[in-house]
Amino acid sequence: MRPASTPRARMNKNTLRSALGTLLSAPVAPPPLPSRQEPPCSTAPCINPLQSSFSFRSPFCLNPRSQRPFAKGIIGFTLIELILATAIFSILLVLFINMVAATSAIYQGGRSKVANNATGRAVMGAISRDLSDMIRLPDVAAFPEASGKRALAGYMTRAGIGFSSDLRNLSLVEYSFDPAKAKLVRSDLAIKWDELGKIAFGQTNGISQLSSATSREVCSGVIAFDYDFLMADGTFQRSFANKKDVKAVRYGLAIISDGGEAILKSQGKLDSLIQDMELGGATTNEGPKSEWTGKLRDPSLVARYPGTALRDVEVFERSIVLLPE
Repeated sequence: MRPASTPRARMNKNTLRSALGTLLSAPVAPPPLPSRQEPPCSTAPCINPLQSSFSFRSPFCLNPRSQRPFAKGIIGFTLIELILATAIFSILLVLFINMVAATSAIYQGGRSKVANNATGRAVMGAISRDLSDMIRLPDVAAFPEASGKRALAGYMTRAGIGFSSDLRNLSLVEYSFDPAKAKLVRSDLAIKWDELGKIAFGQTNGISQLSSATSREVCSGVIAFDYDFLMADGTFQRSFANKKDVKAVRYGLAIISDGGEAILKSQGKLDSLIQDMELGGATTNEGPKSEWTGKLRDPSLVARYPGTALRDVEVFERSIVLLPE
């Protein structure tokens, strides 16, 4: 037979069950996180932000975090490194700015030369077209000689500028240089069918009708304009006196850019340069272009003017065969 349980045994069982149930139903707490421990502070002198010397020893640091080693990836730059980096960057920046400035100056100079060259070629082409249409007759005046004035003038087989419907295909045209304004001027006189008095016959020393012509600016920045004539014997002369022996006309033009003209005007040297570019009374077989180029390369002339202005001078020359009479 199973022995009967005593009241004490039953009480122990119940107590054991109750304790086991309480233990199983209680929440399980997570294990505690490891605490971060600060490195021990040494007895070495610590930097006191309120003082400028290490005059004391302290068992503790005012800023214990500064004693910790830097964590990986948070390493900073020293003051010397920052100064060196700034100096190197400044040097590179100055070199870059100088390079950009030099490139810009070269670009602007190239643009100025291209524009100057295009203007000169257009003007030379216009003069060439007019001279090609010049009338060569023994009794019609051409290339008049005016004292102190170098001008290409004559009657052209084309209508002048006007608004009348009865204009003839004939006009009086003159190209003259105005040194006071550094400009090349084209004067034009339209002639109608009933205006025979506007035609000068048999005159070689002047065409009075030019005073009635309308002047228009062709080109600015002109510092020289001249011409001469090729004779039958192969020589050149500046006068059109013996027009029967003239075979061709050679003319030249020297132009300075707007920037160069502004520099010379600001220094009051534009008029002086125009005077230095005058060819005078003598002429050679080399032509105006060769003589002007030699002047612009003359050290005595170059020393008197800014080099940046003289580099912007373009010289042109062209020859036109005159039709036989």
